[in-house]
Amino acid sequence: MELSTANPAVPVSGSRRAVIDVGTNSVKLLVADVQNGMALPVAEASHQTRLGEGLFRLHLLQPQAIARTVDAVVDFVQQSRSLGAEALRIYATSAAREAANRNELSDALKAATGLALEIISAEMEAEWAFLGVLSHPDFAGQDFLLLDLGGGSAQFIVGAAGHARFQASYPLGCVRWLEKTHLSDPPTPQEKEDCGHRLRTFMAAAVQPAIQPHLSPALQWVGIGGTATILGRMELGMTGFEREKLENLRLPAEALRQWRDRLWAMPLARRRQVPGLPPNRADVILMGTAIFAEVMELFHFKELRLSTRGPRFGALLTL
Repeated sequence: MELSTANPAVPVSGSRRAVIDVGTNSVKLLVADVQNGMALPVAEASHQTRLGEGLFRLHLLQPQAIARTVDAVVDFVQQSRSLGAEALRIYATSAAREAANRNELSDALKAATGLALEIISAEMEAEWAFLGVLSHPDFAGQDFLLLDLGGGSAQFIVGAAGHARFQASYPLGCVRWLEKTHLSDPPTPQEKEDCGHRLRTFMAAAVQPAIQPHLSPALQWVGIGGTATILGRMELGMTGFEREKLENLRLPAEALRQWRDRLWAMPLARRRQVPGLPPNRADVILMGTAIFAEVMELFHFKELRLSTRGPRFGALLTL
């Protein structure tokens, strides 16, 4: 778990809110004070629970994954209440959307916390991601392509002048692609090439035709989610979480390629020692960097800008 606490002081009455994001790979917490339409983070944390483990083969959430996820949510509900959050939202994304037994997760969470789970649509996830990024004033009025890469899906949103003019979700998540790709340790050069070829083929058929008409020369590329944050942390040699430094970073295309190539050449044990890469993310980071690198090549981006304000910020601001 990673936890950062920024401002635990007693909030103005009714202004402190919390959201818990139940994702395919991890459960994330955001507690924040809302003032003048802005979310001021108080605490953020993450538990990796791999809710999507085995899902993409069987279309069922596994009992152990559900149990791990419930434990994480219970912990975060307790933290939210101890910090004085007066409103709390729990929502789930790709894994719960696709699981035939999603009700088992909802029922287990209801029994453990007394709270209802919102299983949100891909469209809602993309909308919240866009709102979250817009909560940073730097993006007001800017044109950007947002890639929200998760464990089970990837959301692409084209924003212009504060409005989303295109959004779509694709089955392009890190855990999903890792589970259907059999890799050696470390992966062989042929395995790396085969994975890149499959990603390029999928994106050229499904992603590029939909997005290309909405792009412009002035458009920035913005990444959110675990892979984007980890790329920034590795580039900066950052072992903690410093939002301002991450959001000020511009990761050049060549640096992104180098990180992909370095990580794919390392055995898992060595990847677990890379500063900025959480050891429990050392397996899925391979797919994360491969996906980001292929998007960069596909649309000829020169750099990647990071945002640490994803769907949780949008979910909190609309709560």
